[in-house]
Amino acid sequence: MRILIPVLHYCPVIGGLETWTKNIAERLSDKVEMFVVTGRVKDSPKKETLSGVDIFRTSFYSLRDLSYSSLIYILTALPFIFFKSFFLIKEKEINLCHCQGFLSSFLGYLFLKLRGIPYIVTVQRLETRKDFLRKLVYRNAKICLVSSFAVKEYFKEIGVKDIRIVPNGIDFKEFIGLDRESLRRKIGLKNEFTVITVGRLERRKGFQYLIKAFNILENRVKDKIKLIIIGGGDLKKELEDLAENLSLKEKIDFRGQISPKDVPGYLGACDCFVLSSLEEGFGIV
Repeated sequence: MRILIPVLHYCPVIGGLETWTKNIAERLSDKVEMFVVTGRVKDSPKKETLSGVDIFRTSFYSLRDLSYSSLIYILTALPFIFFKSFFLIKEKEINLCHCQGFLSSFLGYLFLKLRGIPYIVTVQRLETRKDFLRKLVYRNAKICLVSSFAVKEYFKEIGVKDIRIVPNGIDFKEFIGLDRESLRRKIGLKNEFTVITVGRLERRKGFQYLIKAFNILENRVKDKIKLIIIGGGDLKKELEDLAENLSLKEKIDFRGQISPKDVPGYLGACDCFVLSSLEEGFGIV
């Protein structure tokens, strides 16, 4: 069997959907032939095979920020991904499309109508829109795979019949054998109580409220405390300005985007993790 994943972002792009898509592709690659068509990324080859997955990268622009995509990048990348996938379906005799999120699912719907290839859908985040196009795309999927009961309720409301819950997961091996003290020294921590959060810097992640809450805490306690924020995105400058306006520039450390393989070390070094999201389907973090 040969499966195609047409998706806007794939490794090394950083994010929950990207991580989950990579996990799906690599875990299935020893059972079926897996192909991924995705957007171009700076310093990544246009074609390569990683962990048994054949990856094709095509788009008008190359993505430079691994945590943020502009609207121009998205709109110009989708036609490239569509045409590359369209011809690959015939060339590789693809049997099934496994789509990730709405934009990927829209491409799957087009391939169903133009090539007769069935598609299944995986959705992690909480959808809110119930417009005609989303209903059309999701109802025509063979199966909708969702990450939680909350996401399942959305699909039931728009009339999807076959919905399966597949919770997100992580590889616990990445967290075994971590030495806390050496990790703290490595990332420059001393004796301060350290709070950490990880995620794309966008409004729905609620980092603006976390910073304001941290300001209240910092004013109330006498002990040394620190907040580390890991992630990149279009809200970074606004969040940095907020921290400076609250006189927290020395207390809040914006580390930017880091490799996913380095995240366990940061988590192992800190004292408290906070998830401040306003909404999550099933956050991998």
